[in-house]
Amino acid sequence: MGESRYGFFCECSVGKVINSQRKQPHKTLETMTLRFSYVWLLPLLEKPYDAVKLDLPAAIAALKIKSALPVDISLRQLLVTALESDSEYWSGLAIKWLDDGFPIDHNLSALLLQCASRKVLSQSARHKAFSLARRWEKLNRHPGRSMQVAYLKEALELQVLDVSDIVRWADEAISEQADPPYELIELALMSQSNRFDTARQLLRVATPSMSSAEVLPYVLAAAHQKLLEAPDFGKVLAEEMYRCWAKANGDFPEALRPFGYFDDAYALAESETFGTVDQIHRELLEFTAGFVSWVWPP
Repeated sequence: MGESRYGFFCECSVGKVINSQRKQPHKTLETMTLRFSYVWLLPLLEKPYDAVKLDLPAAIAALKIKSALPVDISLRQLLVTALESDSEYWSGLAIKWLDDGFPIDHNLSALLLQCASRKVLSQSARHKAFSLARRWEKLNRHPGRSMQVAYLKEALELQVLDVSDIVRWADEAISEQADPPYELIELALMSQSNRFDTARQLLRVATPSMSSAEVLPYVLAAAHQKLLEAPDFGKVLAEEMYRCWAKANGDFPEALRPFGYFDDAYALAESETFGTVDQIHRELLEFTAGFVSWVWPP
């Protein structure tokens, strides 16, 4: 137990803060161990979750950590570190991130219940942790809903579905329950909302149990049918596919690699630099046709 040179009173084990308290809240946390530890990144929690999620590299750079960092930083693991820290300060900030929309899963829910029983935390923090854990349990009583949300979110972002489709799904889900969760009711009232807000609300209804790469083939099967019915949808789909590809930093399986191609191809065709719009449309139809045999899990 002692005061560290980066503004903490702390008790540490290798790679883990057992207890810590900020002495100077605005000072940057430096390294506590020679090997990388998520303890180094705890000050990220002092920023709003949406701001860090929007530009994680910039948020990390602002910490001015001199040691080498892993390529793949997991914000989920950062929250685990904070919730396991026995620190009211860091646990409280982690709980706030979860309350602000960071996706909760089974393990995070269990950690929240542990926090709810820790006397080191304030009564309000314990109540909030308990409330978040119970809310997650209520929302995830229906295992298939997490898969449905995974599909709906990706289909909405690619504009294969629109907001009215999501609202209709929410209405049907509500009709099947005697006591539907508030998040689902709120989703059903979003008919006038934009698709981005609607997608965020979907994540409050349930945490997707499938990754984008796992869901997208099924979405593309539906996109193929929409392309056949509305050829002008091709350019819209190409643009959204590019955004999806860019968000994933191009880290898609081989079958989905063309996600980054069609938007540029349409642009070159429209400027008469290379190819024609009809040609690109046929290529997009051919690409999406490769997924029509995919059957959505029961």
